[in-house]
Amino acid sequence: MSASTDELRVRQKAVTPSRVRFDVTVPKKQVKRAFEDVVTEYQKEVKVPGYRKGSKVPLQVLAQKVGQENLRSAAVELIMRQTMWEACAAVRDRALEDSERLETSVGELLREFSPEKDFEYAVSVEIVPEIGWKKPYKGLQVEVQAAGNDAVAQAEVERMVQEKKKDLGTLRVVVDRGLEKGDVAVISFDAKKITEDGEEGDDIVGAKRDSINFDTADGDNFLPGLVEGVLGAQRGEERKIDLFFPEDWKPEALRGIKGRFTVKVQELFVRDLPQDESVLANALVDGAVTLQEAMEKLLEKEKKAIEEATEARVQEAILAELAEAIEMAAPEYLIEEQGKQQYAARLLELQALGQVTYEQIQNMSTEEKLRDYIDSERGQLERIVKSTMAVEEIFKLEGLDLTSEEIQAEVERAEDEFKQMGEQFDRERLIEQAQELLKGGKVLGWLKDNSTVTLTPPAASA
Repeated sequence: MSASTDELRVRQKAVTPSRVRFDVTVPKKQVKRAFEDVVTEYQKEVKVPGYRKGSKVPLQVLAQKVGQENLRSAAVELIMRQTMWEACAAVRDRALEDSERLETSVGELLREFSPEKDFEYAVSVEIVPEIGWKKPYKGLQVEVQAAGNDAVAQAEVERMVQEKKKDLGTLRVVVDRGLEKGDVAVISFDAKKITEDGEEGDDIVGAKRDSINFDTADGDNFLPGLVEGVLGAQRGEERKIDLFFPEDWKPEALRGIKGRFTVKVQELFVRDLPQDESVLANALVDGAVTLQEAMEKLLEKEKKAIEEATEARVQEAILAELAEAIEMAAPEYLIEEQGKQQYAARLLELQALGQVTYEQIQNMSTEEKLRDYIDSERGQLERIVKSTMAVEEIFKLEGLDLTSEEIQAEVERAEDEFKQMGEQFDRERLIEQAQELLKGGKVLGWLKDNSTVTLTPPAASA
C-alpha cells in the first residue's frame, strides 16, 4: 500500500503489527528551497569579514565560514521537520507519541544530501495496534488470597507490642536459675551429621556460630527445636541436641540434614520490661496514654493496611486477567519505555538502600544492561503494556469520563507533594499523569463491579 501527497512520494510498509515504515522521497524543488532557507538564515546570523551582517554572502564564502557540513546538517534537519509529519499522515491518528524512529543513518543522509537532487530517507512509527478480545472483559472471574484478616491484624499488633517492650526493656544478668522462655543468652554451637547408626559424623559446614545473641522470644527465627533444647540450661552449661534442617531452610544445602548440635550457654540475661504503661503506649503511638488506646489505634491502622493490600491484590489479579483477555500485539516502543522506567526505578532503589556504589550504578546504566533487563523481563512488560492499553480501550468502549473537578483535585494533590519535597514540576505533565491515574481507577472500579471476585483466607504464616 502506498501513500502520497502533492509533493512527497511515500511508500508505506508494515514492519510489525504495531510499527509502520515510510520510505520518503522529497522532490528536488523542495530540497533546494529548504537549503536556500538555511543559507538565508545563516546569512542573517553569521558575521563574515568584509560583508555587512544580513547581506547576501556568496555561498562559497559562507560555507568556508560556517562549514559545509553544518549547512548540510541544518538543511537535512529542516527537511525532516517539514516533511516527517506529512509523510506519516496515513497513521497519524493512531501513532504513539514520540515513537518515531529514523531508519536511515544520519551519516548516510549527510553523505547523500545535495540541493540539486531528490532527498530520500526512511522513518518508522509505532501505532496503536488493532485490538480484539479473546474473551469478554465484562464478567471476569478472579480468585485472590486476602492479605490478612482481623486475627492476623491482632497478631501483628501483639507482635509490635512485644517488640517495643523488648526495645524499651533492659537486660539484667541471671545467675541463680536456668534459661527460661523470654530470656536472652549468649551461646556458641557447632554441629555434626548424624550417621545411620546414630553416631556423630562429619562437621556440618555452615552450622557453627560463636558467641551469638540468642533471644528465646524469637524462636521462629532459629532452627526448630533449638530453643526448647536449651531451656533450663545454666550459665556455662553445655548440651547436645539432635535437630533436623527442614525442607524450606536457607541455605538450601542444609535442607534435610539431621545434625547433633553441641550448644554452650555462655551468658544468661533476663529482660526487665518497663513498668510504666504510659511510656510503652506513647512509644507505640505518639500521644497515646494507655496501652489499650495505643493497641486500638494500631489495630485500626493494621486493618486498613490489610484492606488496602487486599484491594491491591484484587486490582493486580483483574489486570492480569485483562492482559489475558485482550488480543493484540504489544507495541515494542511501549515495552521498551516500560522497561526503561522499571530499570531506572530499580537502580534508584538499589542506590537508596546502599546496596550498590555510584561506580556500580554507572556500570549498570548502559544500553546493553538495559537491553538485557528488557529481554529478561519481556513477559511481564508485555502484560503491563497490554493491560494498560486494555484499560484505555474499556474507558472508551464503556463511555466512562472524568470531571474537571476530579482532574483538578488530583493535580493539586500532586502539586502539594512536589512542593513539600521542594521539587520542580511540569504542570502539563501533571495533568496528563492525573488523567492516566484517574482513568485507571475508573476502569478498575468498573471492572471490579462487573467481575466475580473470590477472596480466599490469608496464608497461615501471615
